[in-house]
Amino acid sequence: MDLLKAYKQYLTLSSELFCSMDLEGTVREPMGPWLDKTGFSIADLIGQNIFKYIHADDIGLLRGAMLGAFTPQNIGLRLRNNTGEAVWFEVTVCSSHENGLFVLRALDISGRIRKDLANSTQTRSLLKEISSIKQRLELAIRAVKFGVWDWNLKSGHIIWDSYMYELFDMTESEFTGEYVSFEGRIVEDDRDALQTQLNETFETRQSDFSSEFRIRDKAGQIKVIKAVGSCFYDSDGKIERMVGNNWDFTSTRDTEMKLKEAHYLALQSAQMATLGEMASGVAHEINNPLAIVQGKARQIDRAIQNENIDVDKIRTDIQKILSTTDRIVKIVKGLRSFSRDSTKDPFDRVWVSSIINEVLDLSSERFKNHGVELRLNLIEDARIQCRGAQIGQVLMNLLSNGHDAVMDGIEPENKWVLIESKKVGDQIVISVMDSGKGIPDEVAKKMMQPFFTTKGVGKGTGLGLSISKGIVEEHLGSLRYDAQSAQTCFVVELPIDYAIKEPDRFRVQIPSHI
Repeated sequence: MDLLKAYKQYLTLSSELFCSMDLEGTVREPMGPWLDKTGFSIADLIGQNIFKYIHADDIGLLRGAMLGAFTPQNIGLRLRNNTGEAVWFEVTVCSSHENGLFVLRALDISGRIRKDLANSTQTRSLLKEISSIKQRLELAIRAVKFGVWDWNLKSGHIIWDSYMYELFDMTESEFTGEYVSFEGRIVEDDRDALQTQLNETFETRQSDFSSEFRIRDKAGQIKVIKAVGSCFYDSDGKIERMVGNNWDFTSTRDTEMKLKEAHYLALQSAQMATLGEMASGVAHEINNPLAIVQGKARQIDRAIQNENIDVDKIRTDIQKILSTTDRIVKIVKGLRSFSRDSTKDPFDRVWVSSIINEVLDLSSERFKNHGVELRLNLIEDARIQCRGAQIGQVLMNLLSNGHDAVMDGIEPENKWVLIESKKVGDQIVISVMDSGKGIPDEVAKKMMQPFFTTKGVGKGTGLGLSISKGIVEEHLGSLRYDAQSAQTCFVVELPIDYAIKEPDRFRVQIPSHI
């Protein structure tokens, strides 16, 4: 710490100027004699865009240096002081791989420049060096395939570098230097949105601009273009100039779309795997009521055929048939709810108890068939903003894991899974606990990772916990393994929706056969 303080004190006393900045040029931590050299104090600079202080003709040099800053880049450029005078500095730019920032060091060389200008030989050498630096920077920009543009908003004239023509698939004769000359390349649906974004940027005097839009080349191919720029305003606050870069963002967008598609398929796979594990129980859950319906219907049919009609008994049998078919409808409704794609469902205010009820309707029969006691300690109920089917998927996955855990070497009389819910502050806490053998520390460290599973081949995707964790976090909650619990315990915490003050409720209906 003392060494760090000493280093910062050295930077403060140094005759060189230092600052860190992000890719957009926002100044983070200036140090050194900025006030003496430029007339701007440290406080003036923090949070400002460095390009505001760079001579307009040198902005491209600095942007190019930043693009090639994986190794230190040395350039000569002019900084404008608080009187508007351009002062020459020798600037070194390098990138920090740890935090993604750039470090800029600037040494005042205005005296050297004046001395060099007095000597024509040295002047020619300097000009040659500047030309060489410019060529290297152009090569660096070309290598990363960034197009550079300079837009004079007063005259409406735009200057492109050579790569911009390639990016927009235009020749120099096709591009007249006016916005309208390349606007036709922009996909029609994106034109108004881009113009609106530009207008909002200028009207609110934002210093930075960032946008994405699609263009169509001569062959009809669509490309996604990323555009970033720095805005400069006159003394009246009107936009004067804009300088920036464009690059082909298509592959990045395609990759993002493929990742989203892969995530969706993984979500569906985990969802279907959990339902598959419950399938045998669900089939039994439907077959039993159907057998009741069939039996009662036959009794009524025989009574009619024998003309032995007991109205009260038939009425009772019909009520039994209706209640039984209601149960079948409820089960089928639950299956439809959990099997469909719910990723695009709107968030809705839902009672936690209703979600648990639907999960129990689908999973309880499996527990009963395998001799696993399903214990419920549902103390409190609450409403949450959620996609009910997704939270149900999380709870079903945790119940399924608990069921599997107690099936391995646990005495029949000690096979149980417990669901518990209670309010803790502004959270509803749902715990799923089982009497299994527990989870080894080395497994606990990895079990939330995608594709990690301890189940045999064909018995698990390794996605259940990972996807469940993502779903809960998307709902601003958390899913964690409670290593301090005496039993294996997973805890889901979700924020209670207090939009309407409601009394505490307990609405979970425990299936009669549990």
